[in-house]
Amino acid sequence: MKWFSAFLVIFLNLILVPSQGTADISEDLQFIQSLRSRRLFRIAEYQCQLSLQRPGLSTSDKAELTIQFLETLNEHALYADIAGRSACWQQAQQLTSSFEKDHADSDWSLVVGLAGVKVLVEQGKILREEAELTLLATSSSSSPADEIMMPARTILRKAGEKLKTLREKIAESLRRLHKVPETEGLRLGEQQLLSLERQAQLWTALAAFELGRTYPAGSDDYLAMLNEAASNLRMLSELPLTHPLGFPARLYYADVRRLLGQKEEAWKILDNLNNEALSERQQQQLLAARLQWVTTFKEEQLAKTLFQKAAGVEFASSPPLTYAMLEAAVWFWQAAMEKKDHSSEEWEAQIKKLVEILRQSGSTYWTHRGELLVARAASASTTASSTTLNLYVADNAYRAGRWQEALAAYDRVAQVAQKAGEEDVAFQCGWAAAAIAQEQSLHEEAWQRFRTLSREFPRHAKAPEAAFLAVVNLGRLVAKDQNKYLTTYETELRDYLNRFPLGEEAYLVRFRLAQLLEYQSRIQEAVGAYLDFLEQLPAESANGGSRTPDQDGHSNGQLPESTRQAVLEKVFLGLDRCLAVLFEGAAHDSSEEAHQVAQRLHTWSIANKTGTADQRYRLIAEERAIRLLLWEGRDPVLAEKILLTRFPDPDHFWKEFRTLGEDMSVKSQWITLWLEVMAQLGQEKEAQYWCEQLRNLEFDVRWEWATSVTGKLSRTKPERVQAVARWVVAAVPDFIEQYAAHSRDWRLEAGLKYARLLVMANLRDESLQWMRRLAQEFPENGEIQENLALLLAYADDDALRSESLQKFQEIARRTPEGSPRWFRAKYMTAWLLHNLGKTRDAWDVLSLLETLHPDLGGEPLRSKILSLKEQCQRHWTQSR
Repeated sequence: MKWFSAFLVIFLNLILVPSQGTADISEDLQFIQSLRSRRLFRIAEYQCQLSLQRPGLSTSDKAELTIQFLETLNEHALYADIAGRSACWQQAQQLTSSFEKDHADSDWSLVVGLAGVKVLVEQGKILREEAELTLLATSSSSSPADEIMMPARTILRKAGEKLKTLREKIAESLRRLHKVPETEGLRLGEQQLLSLERQAQLWTALAAFELGRTYPAGSDDYLAMLNEAASNLRMLSELPLTHPLGFPARLYYADVRRLLGQKEEAWKILDNLNNEALSERQQQQLLAARLQWVTTFKEEQLAKTLFQKAAGVEFASSPPLTYAMLEAAVWFWQAAMEKKDHSSEEWEAQIKKLVEILRQSGSTYWTHRGELLVARAASASTTASSTTLNLYVADNAYRAGRWQEALAAYDRVAQVAQKAGEEDVAFQCGWAAAAIAQEQSLHEEAWQRFRTLSREFPRHAKAPEAAFLAVVNLGRLVAKDQNKYLTTYETELRDYLNRFPLGEEAYLVRFRLAQLLEYQSRIQEAVGAYLDFLEQLPAESANGGSRTPDQDGHSNGQLPESTRQAVLEKVFLGLDRCLAVLFEGAAHDSSEEAHQVAQRLHTWSIANKTGTADQRYRLIAEERAIRLLLWEGRDPVLAEKILLTRFPDPDHFWKEFRTLGEDMSVKSQWITLWLEVMAQLGQEKEAQYWCEQLRNLEFDVRWEWATSVTGKLSRTKPERVQAVARWVVAAVPDFIEQYAAHSRDWRLEAGLKYARLLVMANLRDESLQWMRRLAQEFPENGEIQENLALLLAYADDDALRSESLQKFQEIARRTPEGSPRWFRAKYMTAWLLHNLGKTRDAWDVLSLLETLHPDLGGEPLRSKILSLKEQCQRHWTQSR
């Protein structure tokens, strides 16, 4: 109803005279209208909000901007989806209420209130039309008509009540003497109020007209509302055509007469309208009204004449005319189908053409109406049995949101097409039905439908995709009920890979399988699956484009760069998790297994080096392979061989990383790796070089690496531990300086790790000095006190051993009796006494301990205590 917007512009221009000192909003209005004409509704709404926040706006300025805002929201609703248009309607009512509340003493609240009611009537009209067509298109509705129509009826009743209140306020303003100065802009003149009252009368008629149509045709409520609309429109229809309300009042009056079955009266109103006095848009509206009249009263010859005339109009600019033509085409098609006339095919083509024109208009509202209309006609036809027509019925049922009807229709078409040998049509319909089930979150049904498609049409180009979507929907079921579907999920994943090993989505299926195995703690299998993923990953795309499958559903071996990076990142994270569990918790010699994993990573890292997208991940794979060989495989020689294959010397290393940019995380990993390899091989000069490079990195990076290496040294051959540990200590020379800058918790944990590292490096004096500092800083920490006592115990100096004896005696006193540390302290007390020549005292300690606690703390400490007691007894016996 764009005529209403045009009338408001004229109305406001007549009564608005910008006052001195107020903001000029003319440019804002022009800009908003320009945005709306180009359907940039969100930007237009944002501009309205900005303009309303400008300082210096008068009440009339705010009213005009608010009306523009309401008109934008109303028009936006016609082009938005169902959720979007609901938001537009809600915002429009909030905007209206806010203005009326803030400006209750101003006549401008009447103008804005009327604009808000207009949006309510439009909302009710749209809801009524969709409910009506849905009822007609559904042969057996599970909901009664009143229930389906109730939302529209509620809105229209609300609009009628607001209009009644609004007209009373307008009448009150007309009776009131205007004593407020005109410059304040709070009051409208008599002519403006009369004009506003006519508009309210028109909208009262339209609200009654639409409310009447929510009741069954011919019912008392239906006739009462339509007659009320007619009584309001009769006087308005006598206004001159030059009046902004003259043409729309006549058009609506004729429509009311048509629905009341007053054929001649309705046509007389339409026929008396002179085309020459009308604008182009009004001529289109008149033609649409005449087409509706001939369709209602089945005037076939006149209908064909008007249809041909309408065919010459630019449809895209007039969705109402296109819809009226569609109604006529549907009527012609139904008549031809009843007569079994071949012209039905021509009219079917016209129907599809007109629906497509409505889609191209961009209006969700008019498109939805058109699709519902055709769905109603197609589903109501008892003679239509062709595949194409049934397919159109299914499509329309889907677009109308009648999911079960759409599923049944697609299944029906698929069966007919398959019998007729039309496999492409059968597959497409089966796919559409499966997609509907997925869209409606019917995942079990979608899984079975996609799975059946991939098996019944294994040679179809989209069969692999159907199998993949079956897996996707099964995955959704797993998320809800693992116990029921998890085993089946693994079976389906493996089945996909067996049937479509080169399928376009095979890489994702391999990834899901690896994740599933990891989730089930089948770590060794998960590692194999992650490696399978890498080895089977399609090659890098040279131009970053997407892949295209061949006729067997195999991809052309390319993946877009962004997709590759995202999935490779997740794969390496998963692989790292699994390798950590596999090797750190290994209770057996896993060096051979580490060799195999490392070799597969190395092989992938050097294969297909033509692209650049994977360069970072190939480096990561190489780094993982070298570390596995170095620590878990215990083969630094082979680790060095791979390292030098990648980087023959430091110059090659720095040149390679200059091409990668400043990727410090990867660069630091490789610098530390060089140092680890050189240290294990005892290559002092090379180790010194990489140690110096490592010192250029931030302390936190170096310390994190030092901590990880310290943990690995316990699994390394003893002859390598000291050499590697010394280089690790050399790489963090600033540890003591950084130590003071961290929190107490960090100092406690890191201090113990640093002490352990110093011991591994055989730096006795440094380690003892450091442990004394920790013991002084954390006197209450038993672990630190025990470690210091142990360092003192293994010293060559008897004075230090005596100090250790005192500390272990103190630890035993301060530790709960029977605890593991208490037993260790008792054992070390006896051991030190024996080594200091006080063997009898040591034997007494151990004898008393055995008497009080026969279990001696359990194994392995029990064996050590008994062995020491036996040594003491032999030594004491021999010395006697």
